[in-house]
Amino acid sequence: MPRAWFGKRAAQALTTRVGHADDARNLAVACTRCNHDKGKGPDARGPTDPRALEVVTALLDSRLSRWRPLQDESEL
Repeated sequence: MPRAWFGKRAAQALTTRVGHADDARNLAVACTRCNHDKGKGPDARGPTDPRALEVVTALLDSRLSRWRPLQDESEL
């Protein structure tokens, strides 16, 4: 979820799925180039753009389907 979408009414249904922008389910490792390119894709158009909402929803669904929280510190 793009950090800029948190607090936007149009994205509320999605942002509540991860809680807050710094939730581990919403963070990803990115190389410098990819990190700088954030905001140029679908998320730049905002949650009111139907295509942007569709793309970000699909990405979030994929991430959450693979998400598995740690059971204890031995898994680190």
